[in-house]
Amino acid sequence: MRARQPSSRRRPESTAGRDRCRFGGVGSTDRRAGGARLPEGRFGRAGLRLNLGCGLEPHAGFLNIDRLGPGADARMDVCRLALRDRSVDRIEALHLVEHLGYLGTLRALCEWRRVLRPGARLVVETPDFPETARRFVAADFEGRALLANWIFGLESPGMAHRFGFESSLLAQVLSRGGFVRVREEPARTHPAFPGLRLVAVRSDAHAHDVHAAFVRLLFDRDLAGDDQAVAVELVHGPAQDVHRAFSRRPVRAPRLPALLVRLAAADPRLARAALDAAGDALPERTRRSWNALLSEPEVAALPAGLTAELHRNPPRPGLMEAAFRSVTGRARAWLAARLLDARPGRRSPTVPPFAPEVGATAADGTPPEVAVPFLPAGLARAARNELARGLRRFAGGELDAATPCLERAAALDADSPLPFWNLARLEAARGRHAVALARFDDAILTAERRRSPALERLRRERARLAAERPVSTRPVGPFEAGLEEEPE
Repeated sequence: MRARQPSSRRRPESTAGRDRCRFGGVGSTDRRAGGARLPEGRFGRAGLRLNLGCGLEPHAGFLNIDRLGPGADARMDVCRLALRDRSVDRIEALHLVEHLGYLGTLRALCEWRRVLRPGARLVVETPDFPETARRFVAADFEGRALLANWIFGLESPGMAHRFGFESSLLAQVLSRGGFVRVREEPARTHPAFPGLRLVAVRSDAHAHDVHAAFVRLLFDRDLAGDDQAVAVELVHGPAQDVHRAFSRRPVRAPRLPALLVRLAAADPRLARAALDAAGDALPERTRRSWNALLSEPEVAALPAGLTAELHRNPPRPGLMEAAFRSVTGRARAWLAARLLDARPGRRSPTVPPFAPEVGATAADGTPPEVAVPFLPAGLARAARNELARGLRRFAGGELDAATPCLERAAALDADSPLPFWNLARLEAARGRHAVALARFDDAILTAERRRSPALERLRRERARLAAERPVSTRPVGPFEAGLEEEPE
């Protein structure tokens, strides 16, 4: 008999919707927000309180919001609330953030901060992941079934949990979202299961305003694409740089150009998002002139040019970080000169230090993936894609077509042994043993730096080839690379 599942009080919220609208106030209607009418009589302008992700449990005295729940007063995406800035006095999100995931929660917090008034409270409840895991280990079969549902959510469509929080991590995410005075209280819902309840206050710091606006733009403009690692790097790196740059007002002259240089070297769209997020912290004329500069073709093509430079001059095995710093430093120096000369009547005669590849194609006839954010996570994503193309061609016996893909993968992630390992086997399949041995040396070097579990296997394979004994000429995938022995 299947164990009874714990009841869940809400349906998950989705961040898939792209339309963003804002109600003109309570009592107005908008089809894009689900056609719901905000009831005028029950929710005055003063004292508007939101119960987000209400599911089947609407709260009296709250505006109950859910994308799917039949108990909602208004159907909206909690990451794109159709409400005015600073129009809400309190938000309760009870057992909602686990459905949004880590990145979705941070995106939602930035949106909730937008609609909350300064000093307004946010209440968040979610399952306590570490305590649930401890109880799971000690429980019997029936108890484990219940606790597994508490961790992972229900099997009903859309009811799965995407992330598990613990107290300090959730407090840190609230702080990153622009909330202060975070404190923990005893959970008030689902008393049979371990839960967290954190209460925080919306800060009124301008740096938090700019940071939250910047994070919203990262997601609204899809600057990370569909890669979670790139998105995490953006919210932990560039977004924090934006917060630091605007931590004092007025923003000092050297601070903002330095920020724009760092962002534009990775992707000019990031620099434009920072300018748009700054709001009235910058004069309109300054924003226009810098946006115009960042839109110039040679600046817009800079990330592709930087990636192409790695293709033309591949880093030495195991020295990816040094190569990244070198290429980025040259790009930042050029951008700094351009930004300083962006004043009216002045224009730098210099040309960009790097140019995108022209006319190059991958093994399958498509252009190589060079238009990625020039960040470690972006380069790693491009390297994985090139590796996948190379492995597919290698497995199909198309050795000549596989070689450029694997070489590009090695250039974009010179710290990974996989591209070098596959190039070694490919050269062995061609009978070019001297070249294969050199490629094995590169793979061993990167495996030593990464302390890869495949290190001993690589050494044995190279020794067999050096002794003119046969070695495998099959491609090595990411999962197989972790095995100590060649699979049958």
